[in-house]
Amino acid sequence: MSKETFDKLKAEVTELIANNKLEKAIIVLSNYFNNTFEVHEIILQSARYSALKKDQMSGLIDASTANTELNKLRLCVLTFLQEKEESLAFKKEIFSSNTKEDSNDLIPVFLSVGTPHNQFQTNYIHTLKNHFLKYKLDLKTLDDDDWTELDPLRPVSVKMASCYGCLVLAMERTYIKNGLSKRASKQESVIEDQCFATPWVHIEASMAYQLKLPFIILKENQLKSEGMLDVNLFEGRIVKINTSNPSELKEYPIKSFTRKWVEDVHNNFQTN
Repeated sequence: MSKETFDKLKAEVTELIANNKLEKAIIVLSNYFNNTFEVHEIILQSARYSALKKDQMSGLIDASTANTELNKLRLCVLTFLQEKEESLAFKKEIFSSNTKEDSNDLIPVFLSVGTPHNQFQTNYIHTLKNHFLKYKLDLKTLDDDDWTELDPLRPVSVKMASCYGCLVLAMERTYIKNGLSKRASKQESVIEDQCFATPWVHIEASMAYQLKLPFIILKENQLKSEGMLDVNLFEGRIVKINTSNPSELKEYPIKSFTRKWVEDVHNNFQTN
């Protein structure tokens, strides 16, 4: 989705809400985000709207209550648009190609990373991409035109097939302050202050492994060690990082791990 296209959508939906046409605004969003994961959230808002109007017509709620609930729905729609706008801004800032060197002189490497949600993560990705340019590595992610919600693994596979290595940057996506694991079972245990990465880093790291690409995983310190992020599973390929300190990429011991991986990528490029 281009920024221009989204701006038009946002303007249309905002105007509809301002003109008290919430139902039409929801229909416009539903049509636009059809066949995407976002449509499920919009369907929920549509169901809430229909139930609210039904209750109002049946006399189950008074006008004041109905207006309060309608305002909550309007806010939900506007918040949805704001979150999408912020996500697009991050994606443009991070994933748009800004390589100044001749791409023919660079070795393409697949970068597995979730969309950042804070400035620390954004800065780390910027520093990471620039850092590896000096090793003639071009860290590539999926372009907007590559992605498809209906077959999300296919574009990843196609992009990886044109790369000679994979760098997985695993950063916090979800934080659980208090929760339960294996709830309502004899193995139930408490989860406290644990952080988890997006599932996509596990998926894409596994795909790189299957393709026998040289890969390295930069794992944020506080992330739970599980799946492809289990330090006991890939000792030597998983390096712990601190996203608030991107300068660490130039320091030991991180530097020694990454340089070995860079050598493996160059060797793979020269032999294939």
